[in-house]
Amino acid sequence: MQPLSLILVKDPFTGKDEGNYGSFLVYRKLEQDVDGFNNKVAELAGNLNLNTNQEGKITKEDFAGA
Repeated sequence: MQPLSLILVKDPFTGKDEGNYGSFLVYRKLEQDVDGFNNKVAELAGNLNLNTNQEGKITKEDFAGA
């Protein structure tokens, strides 16, 4: 059996009771720059040396975006 301190944190604001453990919840908000990404994909696609003349094959933009 593992100690509670392996996954839970002792609550520093309570008494000396050994049963006062808690956990943390982290919320992370991310923002996407879709226009910036698409601009970089177009820039990279312009610098790629790929043979894209074959029908049904991946385009430079698709390759750069991946």
